[in-house]
Amino acid sequence: MRLTLTAVLAALTLASPAALGMVLNPRGTGQVLIYPYYTVNKQQQTLVSVTNTTYQGKVLKVRFREAYNGREVLEFNIFLSAHDTWTGTLFSLSDAGLPGTGAAILVVDKSCTGPNIATVSPKLPDGRTYQPFLDYAYTGANSDTGPIDDARTREGYFEIIEMAEVTGNTLTAITPVDGAPANCAALLSDPPSADLTAPGGGVMGTEAIVNVAQGTFFSANAYAIDGFAKQVLYSPTASLFPDLNNADVSTHGFVTAYVPIGGSYVQLDYPPSQAIDAVSALLMGDQIFGEWDNSPSEGAQTDWVITFPTKHYYVDGDALAGSGQPQSVPPFLFLFGERASGNSFGRSNVSFGSYVFNREGTEIASDPPPPCGFNECPNYYPPVLFGLETQVVTFPRNGNGEILGALGSTIETAVLPDFTVDGAGTANLDTVTADGHQLRPDAHGTILRGLPVIGFSVVDYINANVTPGVLANYSGANPLRTSLACGSVLTNSGVSGPCDSK
Repeated sequence: MRLTLTAVLAALTLASPAALGMVLNPRGTGQVLIYPYYTVNKQQQTLVSVTNTTYQGKVLKVRFREAYNGREVLEFNIFLSAHDTWTGTLFSLSDAGLPGTGAAILVVDKSCTGPNIATVSPKLPDGRTYQPFLDYAYTGANSDTGPIDDARTREGYFEIIEMAEVTGNTLTAITPVDGAPANCAALLSDPPSADLTAPGGGVMGTEAIVNVAQGTFFSANAYAIDGFAKQVLYSPTASLFPDLNNADVSTHGFVTAYVPIGGSYVQLDYPPSQAIDAVSALLMGDQIFGEWDNSPSEGAQTDWVITFPTKHYYVDGDALAGSGQPQSVPPFLFLFGERASGNSFGRSNVSFGSYVFNREGTEIASDPPPPCGFNECPNYYPPVLFGLETQVVTFPRNGNGEILGALGSTIETAVLPDFTVDGAGTANLDTVTADGHQLRPDAHGTILRGLPVIGFSVVDYINANVTPGVLANYSGANPLRTSLACGSVLTNSGVSGPCDSK
């Protein structure tokens, strides 16, 4: 069945999203928040914020994942009272003069956490509490062919999942009295099940990457998924549950996602064994679009952040081995670290077709251009390979071709091989033409082509001409856009019309 936008919105007014299935909420609130990036490189800090916009108490699972293979580097629970906001600051241990090369989180917020970070974590000399990110998930017996040093924790992304709404004595304990929760100590043990009810949504999140010395501030919103669960998902700290693979089965026995395509919402139903595909469907894109600016007169430099937040469910060999799956799962082609043609240790490559245009719409060739034979297009570019779960894409400037990097990333790759250009324009990355990435069919045979992707672009402007002797920095960030054309429906007789046969 193909549903019009009007029909879906009408249905949502009669029942909660959880009763129907999942949607990527365009209004920015939900039960699940996915933040596309964090970094502590280049003397930057990442500011984290999550807000409960409702009058109900909440308990949330916070999980930070490193950039290579999405392995967990820190996890804890947060309790939020009505209209409460929790904040934290990610920073580099070395920048603070502390031992280690990795990232850590500074927590001065008063909201209750589990475990109680204020009492179990180390202190800075000024008494503030911080918690280093951890390497247990990718070292020793958990090694996955990627880097094993603490520096691997310096870039990645994170997710926050609402596990339950809070009532009773637990709500009383987390509700502020004179500016602080009444009794966080009461949460040293798990809250009684009678105090937990199904998640209700209404959580929103923002982040900002800040360099105080340079005066740059790149802000982004979290992607919000509504209708993820209609039952309590609570788990104590140090538990891998819940994660994005724990979406609820709908009333008709499937994990359902509603995906906007061509002015309509398409209903996609996946069996419980493919629950992660329903989340991926919400994020699928066959094309990624954004702007870039390398204008020399403005000292401009552009980076794109591209994250595949469900990728590890398809390529992490350790997780797949537990399910009896010996190889990667579509839409991804390689296990992480798989030694195969087109891949290598510490990577799970996906290939993109790249197209870069100036602001007049003229396609810009690489520099130097690739050799062309008779009747060949002079603007052919070899596919660009992204090997990590979070990838920073740079737009190198002319001159010596140096990749300056607005974000100072150590996991960056150029938008095109040998591409250097001044000026400004747009670009799009094609997730389909190079390797034909496509998600597994849903229960009715519908296929979505592309990859599950989120991200944003940042531009840093350096201007030495505002005031003599004064260097002025300006910064901006915008979400990347995607398109999605509905794939075909598979039938016993072959391929039928797109998304309109069920």
